[in-house]
Amino acid sequence: MSKAVHGWLQAARPRTLTAAVVPTFVGTALALHSTFGSASPRPAFSEAWSRLHLAYIGGALPAALLIQVGTNLVNDALDFRRGADTAERKGPVRVTQAG
Repeated sequence: MSKAVHGWLQAARPRTLTAAVVPTFVGTALALHSTFGSASPRPAFSEAWSRLHLAYIGGALPAALLIQVGTNLVNDALDFRRGADTAERKGPVRVTQAG
């Protein structure tokens, strides 16, 4: 892996991406439950999924991930500008702090 790609991956902070994935999956599960619970008799599983507009779900996850990565990048830049990310800072190395 090139140094540039490694730097971008480190800046994206992959450990924080669960903050985007979990709410998207929970929202999908609640929508599926709502679809099943609102019909009498309950629709077949495949029919319930088709009612959820899979294109929206398929778009929500990448959008949530990109929002989280963007938030991480902006947070790094602003912390560096304010001087919050110094050598004395504890925790994982921030990309802007490391240069």
